[in-house]
Amino acid sequence: MKSKPMKSSGSLKLLIVPTKLITLFGAVVPGLGCYACIAYTYVFQFYRVHNFISPDCPNVTISFPPISYSIGVWEPQRFLWLFVMFAHFPARLFYPLVNFFLSVSFLSNRFARKPKE
Repeated sequence: MKSKPMKSSGSLKLLIVPTKLITLFGAVVPGLGCYACIAYTYVFQFYRVHNFISPDCPNVTISFPPISYSIGVWEPQRFLWLFVMFAHFPARLFYPLVNFFLSVSFLSNRFARKPKE
């Protein structure tokens, strides 16, 4: 995907990033990161999955450990998950900012019109 050339706004140069790219980065990257952490656990740390026992039921073995263990407790998955969260955070800020600016723009246009006589 080619990036568009930088536009000039006075003395400030702007980088135009496609909205689809920001949307995909904010929505898809956390899911991919979670699946990568789980896959890493099953491929490289299968002994943890195989020997996982729930503290509430000590005599029952579980073939699927809780996701929170895979992404939050065990290393290096925890670091991968934190990296993904910090990397996609700016894209997540995009949604409320755009919503705020669109609503301010809409409301200012709506109430700034002169009434018809």
